[in-house]
Amino acid sequence: MEIEFIPVGGYGEVGKNMGLLRVGDEAVILDMGLFIPKAVSFEEEGGHRERASTLELIKYGMIPDDRVIEKYKQEVKAIVLSHAHLDHIAATQYLAPHYPQAPVITTPFSMEVLKTTMSDDNIKIPNQLKPLNLNHPLKISKNIEIELINMPHSTPQSSVVAVHTPKGTVLYGNDFKLDESPTLGQKGNVKRLKQLGKGNVIAAIVDALYAPIHSKTPSEAIAKSLLKNVMLGSENNHNALIATTFGSHLARLKSMIEFSRKLDRKVVFLGRSMKKYIDAGQKIGIINFAGTEVLGYSNMVKRKVKKLSGKSLDKYTIICTGGQGESKAVLTKMVSGALEFKFQKEDSVIFSNKVIPTEPNITSRKKLEEKLEAKKVRIFKDVHSSGHMAREDIRDFIKMTNPSIVIPAQGDHKMFSAFSELAENMGYKKNKNVFTPKDGEKLKIS
Repeated sequence: MEIEFIPVGGYGEVGKNMGLLRVGDEAVILDMGLFIPKAVSFEEEGGHRERASTLELIKYGMIPDDRVIEKYKQEVKAIVLSHAHLDHIAATQYLAPHYPQAPVITTPFSMEVLKTTMSDDNIKIPNQLKPLNLNHPLKISKNIEIELINMPHSTPQSSVVAVHTPKGTVLYGNDFKLDESPTLGQKGNVKRLKQLGKGNVIAAIVDALYAPIHSKTPSEAIAKSLLKNVMLGSENNHNALIATTFGSHLARLKSMIEFSRKLDRKVVFLGRSMKKYIDAGQKIGIINFAGTEVLGYSNMVKRKVKKLSGKSLDKYTIICTGGQGESKAVLTKMVSGALEFKFQKEDSVIFSNKVIPTEPNITSRKKLEEKLEAKKVRIFKDVHSSGHMAREDIRDFIKMTNPSIVIPAQGDHKMFSAFSELAENMGYKKNKNVFTPKDGEKLKIS
């Protein structure tokens, strides 16, 4: 029985994550993600996802090109989604119908986000939707058992996917961090990872996004402390307070609510992604944002922003989308005038996120900051701790899981080269037990 891995997306770019793991004549798909920069440009150019064919979206580069695994599609026993970020789940609605026999398996929170994403685009798929609790193994075929191992990230119920086979375990760790002090949810199940590391981990496919950064990613508790220092330690008694972060980062949003209440400010969430993730979290009971206002639809956001602009803004905290400078995000529209909002001198704008290190994000965010500076507002940048492992976290993960083979995921050439360099420093040999495959390249791992 041979075990092969075929990268489909995310092996040469940041996002569009998808891979196929073959175990003999059975297979499992790991993630089905969107390439967000292309999704943004597609809509900016007047495209409509609900009207486009899957092939059109593939050719545009917005979703993975799964034609490279077409001959294996009858082997697919399940589609397993590691967590709720759109660059890992949002191509499911387009590609899962190619594998109608395969259930879609993910955590309850991620499943709610997926359902909302499909509902927003008025899309239904023939596949069974099968929520799976963290740390509960599930046998999906004769030779494959799936386990979603709880790990912290910048969205709840994220996981390292363990694929157990008769020849050993393959770990798929694409987007997570090692955090001893998460502020929402449990600590990562490091005990289980170490337990597997004492057995037979034949391969680990690992997030390489921040492999070039010689550091260890700080805990979310550090980000909360930074946020507290800015929100409670800055003079903003008579000005607007506007914060932006990833809509999926419920832990960060929870902290923003906590500090806003200390300031006696009412919280207003604005933006579709904010509403999508907050609704999902509240539906399954992992958060309770009672007393806040959550608006997602553009006409409702437009009316609310106009209403707030004419009020005493020292009574509110506006938490909105736009931390990457996306053209259709709420903060960007407030700055451009597309939404009627009048910034005052020394209003505070908090960027509680980092720029995803790819274009057009870098340029878009820079332009947004320049426009804010022209309005003479106070800007607080990088009030944040990443949800991704940095280089020394990756080292620790490899040491605790002890895989025979390591493979970087989600990154460009620079990121993959840094990952490979680290692995070689740890004793792995290039093209022998550390590989940097490109999308579509088949790799035999056992």
